Amino acid sequence: MKKLLALVMALGASSSCSLSFAAEAAKAEPTPPPAAITLVNGAGVDSAMLERIRAYMQADLHVVVGHVSTVTAASVPAALKSATTTHAPQFCRVIFWRGESEIKNGFQLMPDARVVLVDTTPLLADHPDGKKLEGRLERQAMRGTGLLLGLEYVAGPPCTLKRIGNLKELDALSSNFSPPAQGKFRQLIQLEGVEILDQP
Repeated sequence: MKKLLALVMALGASSSCSLSFAAEAAKAEPTPPPAAITLVNGAGVDSAMLERIRAYMQADLHVVVGHVSTVTAASVPAALKSATTTHAPQFCRVIFWRGESEIKNGFQLMPDARVVLVDTTPLLADHPDGKKLEGRLERQAMRGTGLLLGLEYVAGPPCTLKRIGNLKELDALSSNFSPPAQGKFRQLIQLEGVEILDQP
């Protein structure tokens, strides 16, 4: 009986130490900043593809980017209604949806709602393979986010903010902002209260 009691006490002491250690570890780990941008999948985009786009944007923009999936939206009101059920990011939501816009822009900015609507329909017009489609979605998300924040179209150097008129021109764009645009992005996004992530 004494041996059993000693074992129980030893286990209790071990559990207490483990809980104490876990609590200390939890205190030591910094709380990650909230998402600055949230990608909202309202167009049935492949989840693995969307995760790669999210990871790329976060690494390139140095802000937290999250993503969620909602029901497929076939209209602007439906896309917005679906997106409002998601946790609000610090800056904006980028909503992928299926509309009927032309490739001239391929996205719609809604500053009051802090929303970029990326229409996937024109991006699928020539039946691109997965890699090409991913690049198109990525560029449109980056372009829309930058323009919504207050960046402007550029003529050069290579930058994803160049104007386009067709899919070929979209595919030829750089996949990121030029150094001057990157600097402006950082300046403006911090004015929104967004924390810049440490570069690796």
